[in-house]
Amino acid sequence: MSIFNISSPSLKMIEVLFLKDCDGKCNLVILARQLEKIHLIDKMSSDIYVKPTSSVVQAYINTTVKSLIRVFRGVCSVKNLTLARETMECLKKKINTGAVVNLPIFNELITLVVHSCDCYVMDVLLNAMPKLESVTFDEVLACIAHWQPPMEGPHCLHTLRNINISKVIRDPELLLVKYFLDRCVSLETLTILKGIGQKIVGLPRASPVCHIQFP
Repeated sequence: MSIFNISSPSLKMIEVLFLKDCDGKCNLVILARQLEKIHLIDKMSSDIYVKPTSSVVQAYINTTVKSLIRVFRGVCSVKNLTLARETMECLKKKINTGAVVNLPIFNELITLVVHSCDCYVMDVLLNAMPKLESVTFDEVLACIAHWQPPMEGPHCLHTLRNINISKVIRDPELLLVKYFLDRCVSLETLTILKGIGQKIVGLPRASPVCHIQFP
């Protein structure tokens, strides 16, 4: 078992690009107490440890390691977070198999970008992000037809100001738009890149200043 140890007391930015398949015979350890930005693409490690630090501001996470939740704990002070498709699919599998997904609370997170997300994963994520102000659902937004919106939504529904959705072209996706419009009392802008505009524009909104736009 090989161990890649990245350790520096002054390192502020790190980009990891591990694409080569080594059959999971290596571990990645990151020890950088001044780390501010991390861009992590790791498809070969069997385990990743990022020492928690309160200095992280921006993070891009693309990995499917079993220790994914521990990776999140290492960057939970982040203000801007992007989760790649592979990472979202990993979370989805954990949730669908009934595994307990104890996400850390991202108390400082303001901006979230997710690639490939369904409603159940969205519920888990948003419940861990109480101060979220902007969320972007990029690429694919899969909404399960039998999904029932929770009676009490996450706290961030009171803080969300901007929501960006790549497409809304099916009724299940429209259900999610209704959910946000009904619950987000501070929402200022809902941007939909591709959508069924006539069905969306006339929907009631909890926020009196909410503007729906189709750029």
